[in-house]
Amino acid sequence: RSVPIIYISSGSVYLKPHDNFIKENDILGINDLGKIYGMTKILAENVFNLYKSKGLKVSILRPSSLYGHGMKNNNVVSKFLNLAKNGETIEIYKPFNNSIDFLHASDLSYAVLKVLKKECWETFNISSGSLCTIKELAESCLEVAKNGKIKFLDTDDKRLKQTSSTFSLDNHKAKLKLGWNSKIDIKKGLRLLYLNSIE
Repeated sequence: RSVPIIYISSGSVYLKPHDNFIKENDILGINDLGKIYGMTKILAENVFNLYKSKGLKVSILRPSSLYGHGMKNNNVVSKFLNLAKNGETIEIYKPFNNSIDFLHASDLSYAVLKVLKKECWETFNISSGSLCTIKELAESCLEVAKNGKIKFLDTDDKRLKQTSSTFSLDNHKAKLKLGWNSKIDIKKGLRLLYLNSIE
């Protein structure tokens, strides 16, 4: 009980991950986005909250769509940036203004430090607070890499034709109680990734 726990959960624990301004007390549940991964995060949160009720110092952090150095190449950020860097074509499908809140791993690490310094044992959404469309992401990758091109494609999949946002997490609680703010926007994050990839 003398050793605090900071558990990195996920925005995929929310039942409706495509809602806007999702708050920490919104309903949790299994969804088509998080699937089994989201379920394991919910189960782990339940375990830690049980021990918290018995005296464990625990803080749960729910990041939005996380990216940064060392991530898998099938992550959309890494995939787009690698295509641009290699002078290849980034293919994006309608609707081009589907948006995601991307969070750089450094901002999440900064939140962990803030929790430890403040000794604030609560649950927090950790997000950039800014949605980035798929089109904007692709364009930013081309701008950073100074290479590549974009091809805009239609889709016959009716499920994909509806515009949506993903992980629009309300981060005001973290700002208020931790004094935390996201420091790395998507363009700065892409530049960091690009520089790491050419070193």
